[in-house]
Parts: sequence; structure tokens; C-alpha cells
Amino acid sequence: MQYLFAPLVFLLSMLMLACSPLRVPAASNATSVNVTKPIPSVPLAGDSVILPFQPSNARLFHLAGPLQPTSLSKRELLQLDSLLLLVQQEHQLSLQRHYRQYIGVLDSIGQKTVWVNALCRIYDSEEYWKKDIYQVKGGGACYWSVQINLTTAQSSYFSKNAPK
Repeated sequence: MQYLFAPLVFLLSMLMLACSPLRVPAASNATSVNVTKPIPSVPLAGDSVILPFQPSNARLFHLAGPLQPTSLSKRELLQLDSLLLLVQQEHQLSLQRHYRQYIGVLDSIGQKTVWVNALCRIYDSEEYWKKDIYQVKGGGACYWSVQINLTTAQSSYFSKNAPK
């Protein structure tokens, strides 16, 4: 029964999207990132944020070649939510609400990939996770990350924290 909900949610989301197209800007569309000027994050409705890609974030991605920052449209964010439901089901994670951090890039062949960091609890200030990558040791399935290729609708490099 629960496997029927993900496609239904996706179809309803696409129907709503058709009525109101919107682009969510990323930090920059430039081919390189100016690290001397901080780039602001993009807060989203709810418990999600798009963090800007920085050269030091390249270690999070398992991609070859140079990576470029990219924007995520409302349609892509809805696609990402649907794919994340499938990831949660595949890895038998609780479908409880998580805070989510997204970093989007274009790889060397132009495929759009998003690194997702999911957190069920925030121990520091509420504002910290909206600006910087939030990492904790332990916590088990409460904290996990995954790489999602939006071009191919595939997930890879799923990782959840150790139990303690």
C-alpha cells in the first residue's frame, strides 16, 4: 500500500507545478566559485535548504571532472522529493520528516546531480544548518546522505551514520 503513495504524490506534485512554474536560484551559474565572497544559501519552504556549492564540497560528490554550481527548479525539487521517498523505502528508513540540505552541481557531461544530507535532529542553533553542512558522528538512521542524479533519476552512494 505504501508503495502506491510515492507515484501518486509525484503525479499530484507535477499537476500543481504545471499551474505555477518557478525557478529556485542557486548560488551561482558561473563555471567557477569565487571563494573570497560568501554565497548565500537559498532557504526553501519547510525544513529544506539549498546550500551553495563550494570547491571544498567536491569531496561529497563521487563524480569525475570539474563540477559546476547549478540551480534547482521547483520541478526538480519535486522530483527530488519523490526520489527521496524511494530511497527511504529502499533502505528501510523511517519516513519521518527530516531536515534536508541540498547541494546541486553539473558534472563534466552536463548531468545534474544533487547531494542530499538528511537530519532528523539539530543540536546546534536552528540557523547553523541553513548555512553550513551539518555533520554529526553517530545517530544511525537519523542522519544519512545520498547522491541523486536528476538527469537519470538514479540514486547512489547512500550512507547512514553509525549507531553511536
